[in-house]
Amino acid sequence: MILRGTVRAAYEELGLPSDDATIDKVWQEIVAGAAGRAETIHTMLSQQIDPELGLALDRELPGRDIPVQASYGRHAAPGDWA
Repeated sequence: MILRGTVRAAYEELGLPSDDATIDKVWQEIVAGAAGRAETIHTMLSQQIDPELGLALDRELPGRDIPVQASYGRHAAPGDWA
């Protein structure tokens, strides 16, 4: 969690305006950005969930040709999936 005091200290150290209105605006932008990132992560994770099983779906790892069975976190042997 980012506190307003942390934002204020950073702004003061950088010589930027650190009045209450500026700090509040910057803090709100930080919180909104974090919330947006959390929503993105939630969306990515929810797309990996099998609604019937409640497990992460099997998928390929980016940049690798070895499939991973995500629900168990193990490398899959060729032919594991039909």
